Amino acid sequence: MNRRLLIAVDGSLHANQGLMYAADLLAGRADIVCTLIHIQPIVSQYFIDEAKGDPQIQETLKRVMDHNRRQSDEILEKSKQVLMDRGVQPSAIETVGKPRSMGLSKDILEYGHTHLFDAIVAGRRGLARVQKIFMGSVSSKLAEYSGGIPLWIVDGDIRPKKFLVAIDITAPWRHMLDHLGAMCAGMPELHLTFYHVMQNDVSVEDDTVLIPGMKEIGELMTRNEKQVLDRFWEEATRELTAAGFKRHQLEIIAPGRSGKIGRMITDYVTNNQYDTVVIGRRGGDQAYYFGSVSRYVVERLDGCAVWVLG
Repeated sequence: MNRRLLIAVDGSLHANQGLMYAADLLAGRADIVCTLIHIQPIVSQYFIDEAKGDPQIQETLKRVMDHNRRQSDEILEKSKQVLMDRGVQPSAIETVGKPRSMGLSKDILEYGHTHLFDAIVAGRRGLARVQKIFMGSVSSKLAEYSGGIPLWIVDGDIRPKKFLVAIDITAPWRHMLDHLGAMCAGMPELHLTFYHVMQNDVSVEDDTVLIPGMKEIGELMTRNEKQVLDRFWEEATRELTAAGFKRHQLEIIAPGRSGKIGRMITDYVTNNQYDTVVIGRRGGDQAYYFGSVSRYVVERLDGCAVWVLG
């Protein structure tokens, strides 16, 4: 069964960067197809209601909507050409232009959920030409409310080659392996670094070790965490090599906690020049919306792609 990407476009530079990023994963893949979606400018409901009883307004409304459709078709065709120029087959590309109804981010998400896409791709900035201090308002809302659909937020002219996969072994992670295996297998230049912060390392300088029995409890928790991490790594290497990865493309790093986990992840990504970060929406507490770590990473990382899964 083919995997399906929904790529949001608006003709902006940032949306085109998302297109080129996706193209590197799509090119040469017969098992991944994509739909380019453009949400057309909103037409006032008041204007629509007034047009029902006024032929002149009806004609004006028709001209406005025809203009919006033509502009949407032009954006979609140019976006399709970007993909084809990078080796994506025309038969793997569908285009959809839709009038805005609920709002830009909600319309994209509604289409993604209704048509069961495997991921949504969007530029970090550019959609609606509106920017917040960290992210474009649309990409921010997509990240917040994408729910079960994986979201790829792309910021900059980057190519998917060096991934940091942030894992929390207390949270469900099988879907993360499935997504990576389906979308990235068969790319010989791709390298995946799995990154888990060891939560239960005991420091002899920690005052809590002075409490009777606390040191022994901490050591037991550390051993248990390492055992769970070993089981994860055994399963991850088995599943990903079965999907087509070579063993040398995979590694795992498990530093002890030295500060806020989100900050540790972003610092490691920046210092080691990763182009893509993969992170779950929620941690082990299974909060419905963003977990604090994933929110921190999404808001503060720039110049790379962030995949939000879960």
